[in-house]
Amino acid sequence: MAPKEWRESVNLKLEDVAARLKRAGVRRISRMSVWNYETGRRDAPNSVVVAYGKISDNRVTADDLHSVRRGWLRAQPKAAA
Repeated sequence: MAPKEWRESVNLKLEDVAARLKRAGVRRISRMSVWNYETGRRDAPNSVVVAYGKISDNRVTADDLHSVRRGWLRAQPKAAA
């Protein structure tokens, strides 16, 4: 399940997810960081990937986070060579 889908399915705000990720062991995380991972604008580090699994009871997996990132990268215009 995509991280945003999961967050919305359990009625959490970005701030709530950031707080849960902190409690799960992610040291520095903000609401904006969560949004960047949800949209794929930033690649989630391993600590965030593991923590997402913990807080979502493995409903959000590493494949889900990486799939969101790949989708965002594919949607970007190609740089001129």
